[in-house]
Amino acid sequence: MTLQQPIYIQLDVKVPMRDGVRLSACIYRPTKDGRYPTLLIRTIYNNKGDRDLAWTRRFVEAGYAVVMQDCRGRYDSEGLWEPYIHEAEDGYDTQQWVGEQPWCDGSIGTFGVSYVSFTQTLPAPFRSPYVKALVPIAGQQDNFGHQYVDGALQLHVAMVFHIWIGRGLQTDARALMNEMEIYRRLPLVSALDDIAEIPWYRGIISHYTYDEFWKRYGLRDKYDQVDTPAYFITGWYDALVHEGFKQYIGWKAKAQSEGTRRTTRIMVGPWSHGGI
Repeated sequence: MTLQQPIYIQLDVKVPMRDGVRLSACIYRPTKDGRYPTLLIRTIYNNKGDRDLAWTRRFVEAGYAVVMQDCRGRYDSEGLWEPYIHEAEDGYDTQQWVGEQPWCDGSIGTFGVSYVSFTQTLPAPFRSPYVKALVPIAGQQDNFGHQYVDGALQLHVAMVFHIWIGRGLQTDARALMNEMEIYRRLPLVSALDDIAEIPWYRGIISHYTYDEFWKRYGLRDKYDQVDTPAYFITGWYDALVHEGFKQYIGWKAKAQSEGTRRTTRIMVGPWSHGGI
């Protein structure tokens, strides 16, 4: 009986950030030694998740190395979990680290859905020389447009997302809760206090106009700093479809070079947020 040969080599490492925090990353590369174009995904949903692993197998078979990293404070990564706040600098630091590894040929592409879309676009203004293309799927320009659509608070987004990803609730805690009862709680600002310590939720409720709370990250005023082509993907039934169009328009109109503006694309199909 002949044992099946592995199709990839897996390495588990901790990638250092500029402040000394180390983020967990799983590296998958072809078994043959060499330098490979590398695909990077930075996720809050567990870097050993089934969907991402299924993609990874196909990518490695096609000749890529793949890096899947847990964001700061998530699963095996060090640091404090603060939604969105560290993704620009952590993303750039990770890109620079990956580009300098002996198994990377100096070319990085990024991919991922939802929050993982945002972890791609937030570092783009830093313009890592290694990153050649982005594929942001079902993402947003900024979180004000995500949480307040035409000025109206999207309560289910603000509540359920932050219940789901609270630092102490990394498993499927939603299955234990009566969401409809939670939606009816008043006042809104303290509605989640007995569930988990989620200060960012309080910030969403308290900051109902586009102020410094939202401006400290996001892309709204940074498209002219971007110079990497992007292929945006969204769905007509995605709650973030309007944000996808904002990103695409900003990239096409304001990216630094004519080449980036010309080659940036968007695909919109008959999908919801979870079905792309």
